[in-house]
Amino acid sequence: MEVLAVRNMRISLKKGRKSVEFLSGVNLKINTGEIVGIAGESGSGKTITTLSLTKLLPEDVIEVRFDDYRINGVKTEEVQIPYLRGRFISYVFQDPLPSLDPMFTIGYQFKEIYTSLDKEYKEEEVISVLNKVGLKEANRILKSYPHQLSGGMAQRVAIALALVTGCRVLVADEPTTALDASLKKSILDLLDTLRRENTLSIFFISHDLNQIFYLCDYIYIFYAGRILESGPKNVLKDKSLHPYTRALLNCVPRKGDRGFSQIPGRPPDIKNPPSGCKFHPRCEYAKSICQEREPDLIEVKKAHFVRCHLFGNGDSKSRKTQ
Repeated sequence: MEVLAVRNMRISLKKGRKSVEFLSGVNLKINTGEIVGIAGESGSGKTITTLSLTKLLPEDVIEVRFDDYRINGVKTEEVQIPYLRGRFISYVFQDPLPSLDPMFTIGYQFKEIYTSLDKEYKEEEVISVLNKVGLKEANRILKSYPHQLSGGMAQRVAIALALVTGCRVLVADEPTTALDASLKKSILDLLDTLRRENTLSIFFISHDLNQIFYLCDYIYIFYAGRILESGPKNVLKDKSLHPYTRALLNCVPRKGDRGFSQIPGRPPDIKNPPSGCKFHPRCEYAKSICQEREPDLIEVKKAHFVRCHLFGNGDSKSRKTQ
């Protein structure tokens, strides 16, 4: 069952006294109990897309528009965006400590969550959530300050703070960045367990494709405010089409590799993007049309979409999505 869907999201940023449309034509959806991956280089639009779902926006964002935005089939015009924060969509960020106030105990911060949601604080409920995220010494943790927790414990507390709201959708934005390898896997396994036991829907944001393929059911590949390719994880892992997706896959470390592969060039300036296909300055397959016209997002096979002049536009079986 579809729990959240966005069609044609557009975001405009300040550029001096003018504005520039950074995010354009973004279509997202997530089903109940599904983990959807959002991947791409830094600055590609991953985080700003999910923050825009509840309008938690940076200062340089001046406008967010949707052709359609539905929560459980209900248009958001009928539901106040601030009401969605926490109650329906919660966030877990990459470094847990800035999310936790160093001046107050963990227990006090849980009480603040309940106050902000106009709910009666129930310690047994909090202890239950802490146990769910693998923190068995809940009473001690509630009396602790953030600096008294390890990195892994702090991240689990951050996840518990998000879950105690009763949210239906969790946005996990690079939640393993500050952790060592063993803790990273434990957090990934925890997210997978939580989605299965609580029918929780999760947007998982990462630049690490190994984590994306390990955890996610469906994947969106972002670049310069565009979705360049999306599809089920097995399709993108083994049958990806877009040159950018393939380039990202080539950068994934493999056993026996000596050194790292890199994508030539640099990501574009989001306030001064190239014409046509945003990836064409770095693409080895670029043609003149790539500089002149941005390709449409095309469904090449069921649930597999690609935005590239090399695919789809000349195929009568392909379907334009917008």
